[in-house]
Amino acid sequence: MMDNEKIIHILKDHEGRFVSGEIISREVGITRAAIWKRISALKSMGYVIDARQNMGYRLMRSPDILTPEEIQYRLGTKIVGSEVRYYPVLESTNAEAFRVATEGGKDGLVIVTDHQTGGKGRLNRTWFSFRRQSLSLSIVLRPKIVPYVATMLTYMAGIALYETIYALTAVKPSIKWPNDILMSGKKVAGVLCELNTETDVVNFAVIGLGINLNVRKNKFPAEIRDASTSIYEETKKRVKRVTFVKELLRQFDYWYGVFLRDGGDSRILAEWKERADIVGKDVKIRSFNEEIEGEVVDVDPNGALVVQTKEGEKKRVIAGDLETVVLPEG
Repeated sequence: MMDNEKIIHILKDHEGRFVSGEIISREVGITRAAIWKRISALKSMGYVIDARQNMGYRLMRSPDILTPEEIQYRLGTKIVGSEVRYYPVLESTNAEAFRVATEGGKDGLVIVTDHQTGGKGRLNRTWFSFRRQSLSLSIVLRPKIVPYVATMLTYMAGIALYETIYALTAVKPSIKWPNDILMSGKKVAGVLCELNTETDVVNFAVIGLGINLNVRKNKFPAEIRDASTSIYEETKKRVKRVTFVKELLRQFDYWYGVFLRDGGDSRILAEWKERADIVGKDVKIRSFNEEIEGEVVDVDPNGALVVQTKEGEKKRVIAGDLETVVLPEG
């Protein structure tokens, strides 16, 4: 833990009360002169700290910033978030997480930024990010799994997003196959899973998460405005970014634990099916160069949709763009 982080955690533990420089000096292991410099740096970051001679320091207010000092304070997770790296600007949190993972970044490491300038979604589409109004973060995972099970990591992340939104807003979102989270039928969040694999093993996975948090409708680009929404637009309440990230990491940590236990992938699939509510629905899917219409009769253990067409043929769909539709009779 860095010195700034230690000082903030001490002040948070005594929030609203003064802590002497002597106590901070002893617990952090630096001089009182060095503490003064650290306090000045924290003030420049937006922390409101009352400093008084012979009394010490008192934390009055914390900024909504995505630093390890804020995210890891009383986070309480076992794996996810044990290390957090914050960047004011990144082209892509997934690209940075992939680089860090290649160099040995540990299981559960989180990469987060205030502003992502070149984010990508599924099928190499652009993911639009909004400085300090949306969230862009990526998580490095090192589960000991074979590649065909990795689809469940996307489903696990979808469940974590679903539960985070529900916990903080009391509004149940929905999951759209394979990786979108919707509110009022519009996209509010998405998941992008990228893998480093060999023939029979996953070396690591990077799970990218993008959430439209406090974005106003008129800020979305015209081409996605009608299909996109934000938590603010759905609830008319702002959500603190730090609050959302901490709840998301707790949910992710819990569901990752489920996944890692024996049979965890089958429970993940069952939980995902319940929230996606797609089995029994009539759909139209554009998959590669084919358009498939029919009823979803199952989601198989590898995460593929099993669609029964009007002609009675069952087709297994592993990727594509899905619309839920009502097929005409006759």
